[in-house]
Amino acid sequence: MPGAARQGNDTQPLPRAMHQEHRAKVLDHMRAAGVVPGGLILVQGGETNERHDTDHEPIFRQESNFHYLFGVAEPDCYATIATDTGTATLFVPRLPAGYAVWMGAIASLDDFKRKYEVDAVRYVDELPAAVAEAKPSALYVYSGINTDSKAKGTPASFEGIAGYTVRVSACVSPVRACIRNPTR
Repeated sequence: MPGAARQGNDTQPLPRAMHQEHRAKVLDHMRAAGVVPGGLILVQGGETNERHDTDHEPIFRQESNFHYLFGVAEPDCYATIATDTGTATLFVPRLPAGYAVWMGAIASLDDFKRKYEVDAVRYVDELPAAVAEAKPSALYVYSGINTDSKAKGTPASFEGIAGYTVRVSACVSPVRACIRNPTR
C-alpha cells in the first residue's frame, strides 16, 4: 500500500495520512485553546541508547507522542509544526559516510520527505537556524505524565532555545497529544 507503513511484518499497514490528521487535530486543539499566532510546535523523538558503554544498541522504540504526530521510526529526530500553516518539518541526524559501511545506504532528505509525507526535511544540526529563520512568536513544547505508560515526557530542547518564548504544556497521552493550556 503506497503511503503506508507497517509496525512489523504481520501488522496492518497504517496510512501515512493518519499522522497528517493527527497533526491537524493538535492544531485544532491549540487554536481552540488560544494559541499565539506565529508559533512553532517543537517535538523531539526518542534517542539512541547504547548498553553499558558498548556499541550494542537495544531495540529502539520511538517516543510515543512523536510517533503519533509523525510516524518516524528512526531515532534522534526532531520536528516542528507551524501553528499558522500546519507546515511540518522533520529534522533527521546527519550521518557520516562511514555509517553506510555497517548499516547500508544512507537515506537522503528527499527519501525521508517521501517516506514520512512531511512538507520539508532538514538535518538536526540545522534546527537552531531553522527556528531562527521561522522567527516564532513562541515555541510550544510538551511535558507531563503519559497516562498509559506513566512515563514522564521531556520537553524538546536544543542549544539556543533559551532565546525564545517557550510555552510548556502537559500532554497526558499520545491519543491526546495536543498541546493544551499553554503556559510559560
